[in-house]
Amino acid sequence: IRFAGNRDFAEAVSKAAEAQRKLIFERWSGPPSGAWTPKCEIMIHATTEAYTKATNRPAGCTGCTTVKLTNGRATERRVDLRSDDAAMATNALPRELTHVVLADLFPDRPPPKWAAEGMAILAGTPEEVGRFTRTLPRCARDGDWFALAQLMEMKEFPTEKITGFYCQSVSLTDHLIRAGGGERNFTIFLRDSQRYGTAAALKRQYSVDGPAALETSWKRTALE
Repeated sequence: IRFAGNRDFAEAVSKAAEAQRKLIFERWSGPPSGAWTPKCEIMIHATTEAYTKATNRPAGCTGCTTVKLTNGRATERRVDLRSDDAAMATNALPRELTHVVLADLFPDRPPPKWAAEGMAILAGTPEEVGRFTRTLPRCARDGDWFALAQLMEMKEFPTEKITGFYCQSVSLTDHLIRAGGGERNFTIFLRDSQRYGTAAALKRQYSVDGPAALETSWKRTALE
Protein backbone atom coordinates (compact mmCIF):
# COMPACT_ATOMS: atom_id res chain seq x y z
CA ILE A 1 0.00 0.00 0.00
CA ARG A 2 1.38 3.40 -0.95
CA PHE A 3 -0.39 6.27 0.82
CA ALA A 4 0.89 9.58 2.15
CA GLY A 5 -1.58 9.70 5.01
CA ASN A 6 -2.87 7.87 8.06
CA ARG A 7 -1.01 4.58 8.56
CA ASP A 8 -3.95 2.87 10.26
CA PHE A 9 -6.08 3.60 7.22
CA ALA A 10 -3.48 2.11 4.87
CA GLU A 11 -3.12 -1.00 7.02
CA ALA A 12 -6.90 -1.46 7.04
CA VAL A 13 -6.90 -1.31 3.24
CA SER A 14 -4.08 -3.85 3.14
CA LYS A 15 -6.03 -6.32 5.28
CA ALA A 16 -9.17 -5.78 3.22
CA ALA A 17 -7.22 -6.32 0.00
CA GLU A 18 -5.75 -9.62 1.20
CA ALA A 19 -9.20 -10.86 2.25
CA GLN A 20 -10.79 -9.74 -1.03
CA ARG A 21 -8.04 -11.37 -3.11
CA LYS A 22 -8.78 -14.73 -1.48
CA LEU A 23 -12.55 -14.33 -1.89
CA ILE A 24 -12.28 -13.35 -5.55
CA PHE A 25 -10.07 -16.31 -6.43
CA GLU A 26 -12.38 -18.72 -4.60
CA ARG A 27 -15.47 -17.23 -6.19
CA TRP A 28 -14.36 -17.59 -9.79
CA SER A 29 -11.84 -20.44 -9.78
CA GLY A 30 -10.62 -21.87 -6.46
CA PRO A 31 -8.11 -21.07 -3.73
CA PRO A 32 -5.19 -18.87 -4.84
CA SER A 33 -2.12 -20.90 -5.74
CA GLY A 34 0.21 -18.73 -3.67
CA ALA A 35 1.42 -15.21 -2.98
CA TRP A 36 1.77 -12.81 -5.87
CA THR A 37 5.28 -12.11 -7.14
CA PRO A 38 5.56 -9.25 -7.79
CA LYS A 39 3.08 -8.05 -5.20
CA CYS A 40 0.18 -5.83 -6.20
CA GLU A 41 0.87 -2.18 -5.43
CA ILE A 42 -2.19 -0.25 -4.27
CA MET A 43 -1.73 3.47 -4.75
CA ILE A 44 -4.17 5.49 -2.64
CA HIS A 45 -4.57 9.11 -3.76
CA ALA A 46 -5.72 11.66 -1.21
CA THR A 47 -8.02 13.60 -3.56
CA THR A 48 -9.82 13.30 -6.86
CA GLU A 49 -7.41 15.84 -8.33
CA ALA A 50 -4.38 13.82 -7.27
CA TYR A 51 -5.95 10.67 -8.71
CA THR A 52 -6.76 12.20 -12.09
CA LYS A 53 -3.30 13.78 -12.34
CA ALA A 54 -1.55 10.46 -11.64
CA THR A 55 -3.76 8.25 -13.82
CA ASN A 56 -5.13 10.56 -16.55
CA ARG A 57 -8.58 9.16 -15.74
CA PRO A 58 -11.74 11.28 -15.56
CA ALA A 59 -12.82 12.75 -12.24
CA GLY A 60 -15.83 10.45 -12.04
CA CYS A 61 -13.63 7.36 -12.02
CA THR A 62 -13.03 5.80 -8.58
CA GLY A 63 -10.32 3.28 -9.47
CA CYS A 64 -8.25 1.71 -12.21
CA THR A 65 -5.98 -1.29 -12.70
CA THR A 66 -2.70 -1.86 -14.50
CA VAL A 67 -1.39 -5.37 -15.10
CA LYS A 68 1.53 -6.08 -17.41
CA LEU A 69 2.00 -9.63 -18.67
CA THR A 70 5.16 -11.09 -20.17
CA ASN A 71 5.02 -14.63 -21.59
CA GLY A 72 1.88 -15.39 -19.59
CA ARG A 73 3.31 -14.06 -16.34
CA ALA A 74 2.44 -10.84 -14.53
CA THR A 75 5.44 -8.52 -14.25
CA GLU A 76 3.48 -5.60 -12.76
CA ARG A 77 0.27 -5.35 -10.75
CA ARG A 78 -1.07 -1.98 -9.69
CA VAL A 79 -4.38 -0.58 -8.49
CA ASP A 80 -5.04 3.17 -8.13
CA LEU A 81 -7.77 4.28 -5.73
CA ARG A 82 -9.11 7.50 -4.15
CA SER A 83 -9.21 7.88 -0.39
CA ASP A 84 -12.05 10.41 -0.76
CA ASP A 85 -14.27 7.67 -2.22
CA ALA A 86 -16.61 6.65 0.61
CA ALA A 87 -17.22 3.26 -1.01
CA MET A 88 -13.58 2.51 -1.76
CA ALA A 89 -13.32 -0.59 0.46
CA THR A 90 -16.68 -2.08 -0.54
CA ASN A 91 -16.84 -1.28 -4.26
CA ALA A 92 -13.72 0.17 -5.89
CA LEU A 93 -11.21 -2.11 -4.15
CA PRO A 94 -12.90 -5.48 -4.86
CA ARG A 95 -13.84 -4.33 -8.36
CA GLU A 96 -10.27 -3.44 -9.32
CA LEU A 97 -8.78 -6.47 -7.57
CA THR A 98 -11.08 -8.64 -9.68
CA HIS A 99 -9.30 -7.28 -12.77
CA VAL A 100 -5.94 -8.20 -11.22
CA VAL A 101 -7.13 -11.72 -10.43
CA LEU A 102 -8.49 -12.12 -13.97
CA ALA A 103 -4.97 -11.63 -15.29
CA ASP A 104 -3.99 -14.74 -13.32
CA LEU A 105 -7.00 -16.73 -14.49
CA PHE A 106 -6.54 -15.70 -18.13
CA PRO A 107 -2.78 -15.12 -18.55
CA ASP A 108 -2.61 -15.84 -22.27
CA ARG A 109 -5.75 -14.15 -23.53
CA PRO A 110 -8.06 -11.86 -21.54
CA PRO A 111 -11.78 -12.58 -21.30
CA PRO A 112 -14.13 -10.43 -23.39
CA LYS A 113 -14.73 -6.91 -22.10
CA TRP A 114 -18.37 -7.50 -21.16
CA ALA A 115 -17.45 -10.48 -18.97
CA ALA A 116 -14.49 -8.78 -17.28
CA GLU A 117 -16.56 -5.71 -16.42
CA GLY A 118 -19.53 -7.77 -15.31
CA MET A 119 -17.40 -9.92 -13.00
CA ALA A 120 -15.65 -6.86 -11.56
CA ILE A 121 -18.84 -4.93 -10.81
CA LEU A 122 -20.47 -7.99 -9.25
CA ALA A 123 -17.68 -7.89 -6.63
CA GLY A 124 -19.32 -4.77 -5.18
CA THR A 125 -22.27 -4.35 -2.87
CA PRO A 126 -25.84 -5.30 -3.85
CA GLU A 127 -26.65 -1.58 -3.91
CA GLU A 128 -23.88 -0.94 -6.43
CA VAL A 129 -24.95 -3.83 -8.62
CA GLY A 130 -28.54 -2.63 -8.39
CA ARG A 131 -27.59 0.73 -9.91
CA PHE A 132 -26.83 -1.09 -13.16
CA THR A 133 -29.72 -3.54 -13.19
CA ARG A 134 -32.23 -0.78 -12.41
CA THR A 135 -30.91 1.32 -15.30
CA LEU A 136 -31.19 -1.51 -17.85
CA PRO A 137 -34.91 -0.98 -18.64
CA ARG A 138 -34.19 2.65 -19.51
CA CYS A 139 -31.39 1.51 -21.84
CA ALA A 140 -33.83 -0.89 -23.48
CA ARG A 141 -36.43 1.84 -23.89
CA ASP A 142 -33.91 4.27 -25.42
CA GLY A 143 -32.15 1.72 -27.61
CA ASP A 144 -28.96 2.32 -25.63
CA TRP A 145 -27.69 -1.24 -25.77
CA PHE A 146 -26.29 -3.89 -28.09
CA ALA A 147 -27.45 -7.18 -29.57
CA LEU A 148 -25.83 -9.94 -27.52
CA ALA A 149 -24.13 -11.38 -30.62
CA GLN A 150 -22.30 -8.04 -30.93
CA LEU A 151 -21.73 -7.47 -27.21
CA MET A 152 -20.22 -10.89 -26.61
CA GLU A 153 -17.64 -10.53 -29.36
CA MET A 154 -16.37 -7.03 -28.44
CA LYS A 155 -12.59 -6.93 -28.01
CA GLU A 156 -12.49 -3.26 -26.92
CA PHE A 157 -14.77 -0.88 -25.07
CA PRO A 158 -17.46 0.62 -27.31
CA THR A 159 -17.27 4.29 -28.24
CA GLU A 160 -21.05 4.66 -27.92
CA LYS A 161 -23.85 3.33 -25.74
CA ILE A 162 -21.39 2.98 -22.86
CA THR A 163 -24.10 3.03 -20.18
CA GLY A 164 -25.93 0.23 -21.92
CA PHE A 165 -22.69 -1.70 -22.30
CA TYR A 166 -22.04 -1.68 -18.55
CA CYS A 167 -25.65 -2.42 -17.61
CA GLN A 168 -25.84 -5.30 -20.07
CA SER A 169 -22.47 -6.66 -18.95
CA VAL A 170 -23.53 -6.84 -15.30
CA SER A 171 -26.97 -8.22 -16.09
CA LEU A 172 -25.76 -10.85 -18.57
CA THR A 173 -22.96 -12.06 -16.30
CA ASP A 174 -25.40 -12.43 -13.43
CA HIS A 175 -27.93 -14.15 -15.70
CA LEU A 176 -25.45 -16.81 -16.83
CA ILE A 177 -24.25 -17.40 -13.26
CA ARG A 178 -27.84 -18.02 -12.20
CA ALA A 179 -28.57 -20.11 -15.30
CA GLY A 180 -26.52 -22.98 -13.92
CA GLY A 181 -23.19 -23.92 -12.40
CA GLY A 182 -22.47 -20.64 -10.61
CA GLU A 183 -19.40 -18.45 -10.85
CA ARG A 184 -16.78 -21.14 -11.44
CA ASN A 185 -18.78 -22.59 -14.30
CA PHE A 186 -18.95 -19.10 -15.79
CA THR A 187 -15.14 -19.05 -15.83
CA ILE A 188 -15.16 -22.42 -17.62
CA PHE A 189 -17.64 -20.98 -20.12
CA LEU A 190 -15.26 -18.08 -20.85
CA ARG A 191 -12.36 -20.48 -21.42
CA ASP A 192 -14.54 -22.63 -23.67
CA SER A 193 -15.49 -19.49 -25.60
CA GLN A 194 -11.81 -18.89 -26.30
CA ARG A 195 -11.31 -22.48 -27.46
CA TYR A 196 -14.50 -23.21 -29.36
CA GLY A 197 -16.26 -19.89 -29.91
CA THR A 198 -19.15 -18.28 -28.08
CA ALA A 199 -21.97 -20.29 -29.66
CA ALA A 200 -20.34 -23.65 -28.97
CA ALA A 201 -19.48 -22.62 -25.40
CA LEU A 202 -23.08 -21.58 -24.71
CA LYS A 203 -24.24 -24.98 -25.94
CA ARG A 204 -21.63 -26.88 -23.90
CA GLN A 205 -22.12 -25.08 -20.59
CA TYR A 206 -25.71 -23.80 -20.67
CA SER A 207 -27.49 -25.85 -23.36
CA VAL A 208 -28.35 -22.61 -25.16
CA ASP A 209 -28.42 -22.51 -28.96
CA GLY A 210 -26.27 -19.44 -29.51
CA PRO A 211 -26.42 -15.73 -28.64
CA ALA A 212 -29.83 -15.16 -30.27
CA ALA A 213 -31.49 -17.79 -28.06
CA LEU A 214 -29.64 -16.43 -25.04
CA GLU A 215 -30.87 -12.93 -25.84
CA THR A 216 -34.48 -14.08 -25.72
CA SER A 217 -34.20 -15.71 -22.30
CA TRP A 218 -31.98 -12.97 -20.89
CA LYS A 219 -34.32 -10.16 -21.93
CA ARG A 220 -37.30 -11.95 -20.48
CA THR A 221 -35.53 -12.32 -17.14
CA ALA A 222 -33.68 -9.01 -17.05
CA LEU A 223 -36.62 -6.79 -17.93
CA GLU A 224 -39.27 -8.41 -15.72
